[in-house]
Amino acid sequence: MAPRAQGKDIEIALSIDPTTPRMVLGDGARVRQILLNLAGNAVKFTHKGGVGIKLSADVNTLIFEVLDTGPGIAPERLDAIFAEFEQADGSGGRHNEGTGLGLAISSRLAEHMHGSISVTSTAGMGSTFTLRLPLRIATGGAPDAPPDIDLDGKRVLVAANGPFEGRFISQRLVERGADVRLVSHVHGALAELASATFDLVLIDCGFGPEETRSLGAVARHAGVKQRLVLLSPYERRNFGSPAEAGFDGYLVKPVRSRSLYERLSPSDTVKSVQGGAHTVSAQTAVGSLSVLLAEDNDINALLARKLLEKTGARVTWVKDGSSALAAALAAIHGTGPRFDAALLDVRMPGMDGKAVVQHIRAVEAAVQKTAQETAQKAGRIHQPMLLAAVTANAFAEDRTACLAAGFDAFIPKPLDRNDVSAFLHRAAALAETSTKAA
Repeated sequence: MAPRAQGKDIEIALSIDPTTPRMVLGDGARVRQILLNLAGNAVKFTHKGGVGIKLSADVNTLIFEVLDTGPGIAPERLDAIFAEFEQADGSGGRHNEGTGLGLAISSRLAEHMHGSISVTSTAGMGSTFTLRLPLRIATGGAPDAPPDIDLDGKRVLVAANGPFEGRFISQRLVERGADVRLVSHVHGALAELASATFDLVLIDCGFGPEETRSLGAVARHAGVKQRLVLLSPYERRNFGSPAEAGFDGYLVKPVRSRSLYERLSPSDTVKSVQGGAHTVSAQTAVGSLSVLLAEDNDINALLARKLLEKTGARVTWVKDGSSALAAALAAIHGTGPRFDAALLDVRMPGMDGKAVVQHIRAVEAAVQKTAQETAQKAGRIHQPMLLAAVTANAFAEDRTACLAAGFDAFIPKPLDRNDVSAFLHRAAALAETSTKAA
């Protein structure tokens, strides 16, 4: 949801209570479907401020809260929005597309999992949708917890003009023992820096590039030991060098707790591929890979490229199925760059991902059968590419159809770092095996 929210110039932020279990037993795909529906609606209807997503737990019950600063819902419509073909905006001239089925489906899914969805709202003041799911805590195999940092006695200034990101970050820091001052205006930040000494300052670029640079310079002259700026991918491109602006690091919004804690830990060395600001592992393992990315959505492509490039892979991006097929065939026939792997969006204009992969596999089979000797003499033996299907339709029948079409892997949207990393490591292992065999 982040690109969609940031594209509207609203923020989206996440807060996970530290007492929440690391892993529970349940239907992950359906939970994701409900959350994307609730968060998607919040982003759609919010035009100023932002969306906050909170996760906590209470006696084997996970509690997801999706808060927004949108127009709110009139009291007489609170019950009706869970009916089919209803939207929160019940006016005859509503400005948002959609059939209104999303909330009805989400409510039914929650009920099938013995949970519930409720809503509270005040017209003109925003809404809060709460999803409660009774899920048992799983034992063993849970993801690693974020690094444990001690901020006891540290004085921290958080300057953020949005409704959620600054507040959520402040909560995480207070839990670690920090003495936090949260301000929402530039003049408030300047006043704090002038009147008190801080060990750490975090400044959201939502104030604007010039204002943020000014605050960074003031913090540096005030002797603040560590100065971090919060940047969305859009702001990162336009902001320039954080170091030149007086900062010694940055965090990408929405800020993950893990990224925050790793950035504040005594050592910057990150041992996990899930870090946000300092991802370094997997560089040596997949750094030599050449990857073809086929994605027609510019924002999705930008995020996928950044995710792939962080591993050190070289990425070639095409925007439709026909271009993906042309690039793959050129690699097979030795007339274009070779690719070790490809991520193909299943739904693309002109030719979809399944059609592309079927053509690729057919040509690969023909090359292996009829032109192997010629390819050996030319030194251009084509090793089959590892192909991943990328799709938002993450159901079992979709996975089966993609694998049957010739894909080697199935990666749901939005892309998960672990899924991409596992796929690239498979490609790296295959490339290494092929090299040894040759």
